[in-house]
Parts: sequence; C-alpha cells; structure tokens
Amino acid sequence: MTGFRRTIISIFITTCFLAGCGNSIPPLQTEADPELTGNANRFIDWDAEDWKFVLPFPPMLYPASTRFDNLKYETPYADFTHYRARFSPLSLEEFRSLPQATQIKRQHASQQTLYDAMAFSRIIAWSWEIWVRSLKKQVAKEAWFYDYGILTPAIMNFEQAAAEDPSNPFTWSHLSFFTGLVGNKTRQLQALDHGFDALTDYRNHLELTPEKSKELHLMELRMLLDRAWLMRDKGLFSESRHNVKTALAMMANDDYRTHDAGREALLLEALLLVDQGFDAEARDKANQFQKWNLPIRGFSGGSMYRTKHNLDHADSDFCRQWVWDMTHMKQGNKSRALRHFGKRARNFEYPPHLGYRFWQDMGRIREHFGEKEKAWSCYFGSLMSRPFLCFYPSRITMGYTPIFGQEESGNFHFLGYHDFFLGGSEFAYAANRVAYMERAFGKNKLEKYGKDAIETLTACNTKGIRPLSSLALRGYAHTLLDQPALAEKDLREADVLLTRADRQDPQVIRLLATLCYNREAFQESHELLTRYLLMQPEDAASWRLQGVILAETGQYDEALKALNNSLELAPGSPSGLYNRALVQLHRGQSKAAQKDLKLAGDLSPGNKEISR
Repeated sequence: MTGFRRTIISIFITTCFLAGCGNSIPPLQTEADPELTGNANRFIDWDAEDWKFVLPFPPMLYPASTRFDNLKYETPYADFTHYRARFSPLSLEEFRSLPQATQIKRQHASQQTLYDAMAFSRIIAWSWEIWVRSLKKQVAKEAWFYDYGILTPAIMNFEQAAAEDPSNPFTWSHLSFFTGLVGNKTRQLQALDHGFDALTDYRNHLELTPEKSKELHLMELRMLLDRAWLMRDKGLFSESRHNVKTALAMMANDDYRTHDAGREALLLEALLLVDQGFDAEARDKANQFQKWNLPIRGFSGGSMYRTKHNLDHADSDFCRQWVWDMTHMKQGNKSRALRHFGKRARNFEYPPHLGYRFWQDMGRIREHFGEKEKAWSCYFGSLMSRPFLCFYPSRITMGYTPIFGQEESGNFHFLGYHDFFLGGSEFAYAANRVAYMERAFGKNKLEKYGKDAIETLTACNTKGIRPLSSLALRGYAHTLLDQPALAEKDLREADVLLTRADRQDPQVIRLLATLCYNREAFQESHELLTRYLLMQPEDAASWRLQGVILAETGQYDEALKALNNSLELAPGSPSGLYNRALVQLHRGQSKAAQKDLKLAGDLSPGNKEISR
C-alpha cells in the first residue's frame, strides 16, 4: 500500500471516529464559576463549603460505532430495563378507559406473552433439577443460567404481559414471584400492589365459577402473606401485622383447607410480636405451634441423585425455635440465642420462602452478637434455600465505604443477582449502596442508590442489625444526597448514643462539624472539631476549618495557630494560605499576608476571590 493510500485511509477513519463520537456522546455541559462576592473580611473554606467525599468518575467514552439508541449493556438485566421502555405500560384505569375492542386485543396479546413466560418458567424448573445433580463445572453452569440464560427472559415476558393487560391478577402474581427470586423487592412489592387492584377489578367485571373463586381466594391469601414478609423485611412491622390479620380473617371465614398458609401466618404473627417487643405473647403463641413435616436432604438411601420428590421426611419444630431465638436476642441472652444447630436441622428442606428468612434471621442474631463467621454460614444457608437459585454465589460484593462505628471496613459480604439482594448481611448491602453513591455519575444514579441505601439502613436500625452504625451511615447517605437537616438529625442521635456506649467515632464528629459550619453554627462546630482533632491530629483540612471558624468569631491568635498547623501538614493549600493571609491582615501583618496571597494566587490562578 502506497503512502498516499495510507494517508487517505487514516483521514477517513479519523473522520468516521469524530463523527461517531459526535453522535454518540452528548455535548459536555460546562458552567462558569459563579462570581464570588464579599469583602476582605470574608473567611472561606472552599473544601468545607463544597464537601465531596469521592469525586465522580469521568464519563465512559464509547467507540465510534456506538449509538445511544443501540447500546450493548453489560448485563441482560440492564438490557431488559432498556427494553422495557420500548412499549408503553398502562395503569388499570387507563386500560379500562380504552375501547372494548382494544381491551380484548391487548388481552389476547398479553395471553400469548404470558404463555411464553410460563414456558420459560417450566424450563427453569426442569433445567435446575438436572443441573443440581451435576456437581462438575457447576459454577460455569449457574453463571450461564442467570446471566445469559432463561431467568431474565421470563421476567421480561411477565413485565410485557402486565404492561399489555394490567387487569390480569395472575400475571401480577407470577411477576411478583419471579422478581422475588432475583431479590428485586421493590419491584416485587409494586407487582403485589398492582395485583391486589387487578384482583378487585377482576371480580367486578367477571362472573366467577366456584373453582375460579377458590383459585382467586388462595392467590390473594398467598399475596397477602408475601406482602407481609416484605413489610417485615423493610422494618414496617405494623403494616406487616395488618396484612397478617387480614389473611387470618380470610382463613377463619373460608371453607378451604389452608393448613400450611395458616401455620405460616401464625408464625409470622409471632415473629412480628417479637419485633415489636411483645416477647411473652410471642412465646405463648410459639408454644402452641404444630410441628412441620419436612423432607431431609442427604446422601443416605443409596443414591446421591435424590430429588426433593423422594426425600425422607421428619417432624421439625424450627418455627417454634425461630421465635424463641428471636426473643433471646431481644433480651440480650447471648448463650441461648446462639444455640448450636444440629446436623439434622441444617439438612431440612424448608419451604423456600420460609427457609430463606429463617436463615436470614439466624444470621441476623449472630451478627447482632458479633459472631460474624457464624453469621456468614447462616446467610449462605439463606441463599441455598431460595428456589432455583445458585449452587454457588452468583455474585459476591463488598461494601467499600467506611463503615461508621466499626473497626473493619467492607469485609462482610452480601450475595446478589446484579444489583439486587439475595442473601448475606443487610448492613453490608446498605454499605455497598452507599459506596455506589460515592461513585455515582449523575443525579438519577445517586438518587436511585440513595433511596435503596436509606431504606435498607432504616430497616437495619429498626431490626437491631448494627443499629448505631446504621444510623450514622444513614446520616452520611443523607449528606451525599444534599439533605443536611436529615443528615444532622441522624448523626447527632448517633453521636449521643455512641457517647453513652463510651465510644467515639471520628467520622461522625467530623461530619457534624462540617454540617454545623455550613449553617454558621460556628461555636458548636468549633467544639466538635476540638473533639475530632484530639483523635485525628494529622488532618490538615480539619485544622484549616478550625482556623476559619476561630477567625469568624474574632479569635485571630488562635485562628493563626490552627492555620499554621494546617499548612505544616498541607503546605500547598490555597484555602489555607488565603485564610491565613486574612488573619494576618487583621493582626496588622500586611507583608506576611501579601506573601501568602501571592503564593495562593500562584497555586490557584483562576480563583477570583484571591485575585480580588
């Protein structure tokens, strides 16, 4: 190839690349810094006024061939989220306002989509029964099963069926089940609430046969119990008890045999009594529980390929012991709460949704008493109890953020399917959400992670899972969301409780000091920084903020000492030099002030406050 041809091809490739980037990447939005106003007496700590813990990562630049309407997402679930936006879901009211012919047309389309989704669900059950018997290459198989297999398409089809016909309660019930499988509790709750509305609408628009009435009744009962469990997971105990009472009232007035659902409702009612502090009443109910007849996993009986259909059964009182263990945790009875599980108890094949929450609560008890290794073992048992879920963890994620009130940082795992929670420590999951907040690029991402983090930390605080650390970390999350009043409320309460427990947490105190400075409560900020600097004397930024506060209150000699300490630790700080220059001007040291201002201007040439 001649040199001329190479040059032509190079120009052509460069032109295509620039054209592609121009179409692929939105224009960078830049804003000029606002004009700084004020007089020479204004002391400013720019780091404190615009305090960001971790700067956001720069945006990713996509190749020239990429277009925003045709992105290749990293995960099928992200691709599915993008796919969902391609069709327009309707609310139940909007659907009923359509012409009758259009409603029928959408119902037929929804039935076909629902049929496809159910086909995927049958494949899931069939393939899992086969794969669970083959221990070789299990990790590779489960990765395909979740990331590139059939679970995500099943959810996609249920979502589309619900969007096409929101009046079908069976679609919402199935969608609730499958979103629960992948740990998407927010979407599961939305599906349940839509399902209750569709159930009422379904009964109003159709004449039901006795068989169909029974089917709807049992489905409503199941949905009520699922919703009650979700409310308990969120720490909303009163709302959960309301759902349980509704379910018990339904069972008291029906003619159907619902023994398992009835026992589950009584178990949940007793657990909620413990959560709300009624230990004695909960124990009385637990003592009246009947035993459950459960299959036992194991390799006895000749074949290692035994399935859940041919396992031996035995009686278990796990539900009674569950309630008793929770009461022991509430009363601080460590030796009784941390009872040893027998081999048989670990091998029981619990009903999946009950087994998951049983082992979650057992892990919660052990985490409460600081038994982290035992807690991890129980949390892994909770993951193994979920139906159709992984033989090995699908994803192990760690929280990378500083965890207030804890010696360790980010070394307590939770297990998840992409961004959703499957098992492990709820506190670690919340810490991980806060870590994502620190790294979030864009307001929508920040708010999404923030909502999840705050909701989970509130539940942890309510349920006694590292309550002090949950409270402090929630305050930090509010800070990242620019909610100073809520942040200060949580951090102040955490500081009081930590002090009562004879503990001092420097991050909590430093956050509080900055929040007080930003609302010009200088004396309180000064007192908090004094406490903080006794623990962290090498923090240059805190010495600088202390100097600014002292200068604001007219204590120029003390302010100069604090700013000198700051500049000894960080000599190249424009903010420190600028504020020390102002203090020197107030003390009549004009030459020293001029020297500091010149150096600050050299270090920050675009700073209009310094140049003025």
